[in-house]
Amino acid sequence: MTQADIKSWLTYWKNAKMVNLDAITSFDRVYQARLYCSCMRRGRFTDDQVTDLQIWRALTALRAEAKAAA
Repeated sequence: MTQADIKSWLTYWKNAKMVNLDAITSFDRVYQARLYCSCMRRGRFTDDQVTDLQIWRALTALRAEAKAAA
């Protein structure tokens, strides 16, 4: 999955109030979020399809884009 796809899903989940992305403040928190949020570990987001590091990088990119737009 591309970073753009991951960012799309993260945005969707945030808007749907499914995942509190603001609570994910470090790479380690991605792992914890995936433990408790099934949408982040099922389907196309299984560990072998999307890694924690890919999610962290996409989340970091989203935040940078939001900061630049503000």
